[in-house]
Amino acid sequence: MAKYKKEIIELMVKTDEIFDRIGRELPHSNENMVISGLSHKSFEIAGSIILLCDNGYNNEGSILLRSLVENTIKLRWLLNKDTDARIKKYFQDPEDFSWGVDKTGRLKDKMIELGYSEDYYKKVVKVCHSWSHVNAESINWSQVLKVDKESGLSAGAIYSIVYQMLGHIVKIYYDHISDEFNFYENVFKTLENNQTKK
Repeated sequence: MAKYKKEIIELMVKTDEIFDRIGRELPHSNENMVISGLSHKSFEIAGSIILLCDNGYNNEGSILLRSLVENTIKLRWLLNKDTDARIKKYFQDPEDFSWGVDKTGRLKDKMIELGYSEDYYKKVVKVCHSWSHVNAESINWSQVLKVDKESGLSAGAIYSIVYQMLGHIVKIYYDHISDEFNFYENVFKTLENNQTKK
């Protein structure tokens, strides 16, 4: 089993069990609607990535990884500061929050505001974008024409980013819904411990 897959599944199951216990209906507010909608989408994307990587489609999984990162960063950014104003603008003009191909610089700016480095953006987001669009800048062209499931990001690398993004979602649950989601700390400790072992 690829590294972090087991941890991702355990995190998903534990999150689901807590919602079963505390209930899934949150008090009606714009903030709770954004949290519910975007966090649910992040979990759905994560499950889809696992299905792809389990079947050897790592490159296709990395395309969805880009969507997972965008979705999670969008939610974190909306909640980071000026939350009411940002959410109001998000509901009024969702196109302004579509950080797709032509607006990648905007995603980078949001990530930097949240404390991500430009290096992280280049290693994760740009590589995922490149696989999605067969970008000349960062694709190994000798691999593009081969039926080679191992070119691009490994399943373990993809899972480590999925695990990190879901950790951010669980932290949002802890901050905004219930302190029962305190296990988000384990995600970042696990990632940090594995990083220092290298």
